Amino acid sequence: MERYIVIDADGHVEPALGADWLRFAKEPYGSWLVDKGRRIFDQEGDRAATRRGAWDPQARLEDMDSEGIDIAVLFGGNMGLSTQMADNAEYAVAYARAYNDWLADYCSADSDRLKGVAMVPVDYPDLAAEELRRAVTELGAVAVVVQPFYKNINLYEQHFFPIYEAAQEVDVPVMIHGPGRLRTLLKDRYHTQFERHMVDFPMSVMMGSMDLLTGGVLDTFPKLRVAMLEGQCGWIPWWLDRLDEHFEKLPHQVPRIKHPPSEYIETGRVFFSCDADEEELPHVVDRVGEGVIIYASDYPHWDCIFPGSVTAISERDTLSPARKRKILGENAVRLFGAKSSIAEAMNSRAPA
Repeated sequence: MERYIVIDADGHVEPALGADWLRFAKEPYGSWLVDKGRRIFDQEGDRAATRRGAWDPQARLEDMDSEGIDIAVLFGGNMGLSTQMADNAEYAVAYARAYNDWLADYCSADSDRLKGVAMVPVDYPDLAAEELRRAVTELGAVAVVVQPFYKNINLYEQHFFPIYEAAQEVDVPVMIHGPGRLRTLLKDRYHTQFERHMVDFPMSVMMGSMDLLTGGVLDTFPKLRVAMLEGQCGWIPWWLDRLDEHFEKLPHQVPRIKHPPSEYIETGRVFFSCDADEEELPHVVDRVGEGVIIYASDYPHWDCIFPGSVTAISERDTLSPARKRKILGENAVRLFGAKSSIAEAMNSRAPA
């Protein structure tokens, strides 16, 4: 059986409840982060971290070995996707810096295999761009995360331009990761995790993809690479067809773009993560191309596949070996860049 080089483009970490935030943030921010962690735990319990690898890098590396994952790209969970719970710019910056420093410390257990994604204070775009540059150049972050449903600001608005400009400058992708504020709005209608989780993640990512594909972002920032994460992929062919149809009939309402939205996928700068066991995965690859989809474990969340997410793709008889290589690793190298530390690590681990 072929040995695939595997990049997990969307794994998660979650600082332990007793994380020593005073090590990463001066007072009063350290105590504030301790309290924030306690409040999140009281609200969410341990739902976001079902494996010790969420906060223990050695445990994670063991689980990666058991799965066959060579490199894991790591996002925060409840503590590391957004600083919106911070009260002001000073706290938001301190929060982002402390989290990024904590994540860099976590990744230092094996910096060739563990790669951090920077969290930035999105409420304050210029400060966010500054923190992004620091996280990449000083801490080794390989991307920046932005949520797809951010307040009432669309991803094509100038609010985000300093972040896009900085990402393009330091040559890292922007990772659009669900969920966002949509979850809060859904609480008025749906009262179970089943209902909110069903709707929030895919619809948030669909909305974010519409913003990027119809809002002119990829024209304004011609070197920017983006990925849409944790919304599955089965909807992509239908969504692109629908976007193209609306562009054909209502072009005056999307004046920022000159081409059908689906053509921006062909630029090779837009990627989507899949769930490993999605039945529609081969159909999606047929429709939108084999260079678009990236593997994501979602480890260690309650709804991830563990163990067995890599084999759910590598042992499929509905995908060719060439397509498996692309989904499991090669597409992610293109996303993160040929000059990235991920590409370097991949080359060193490739079979002779």
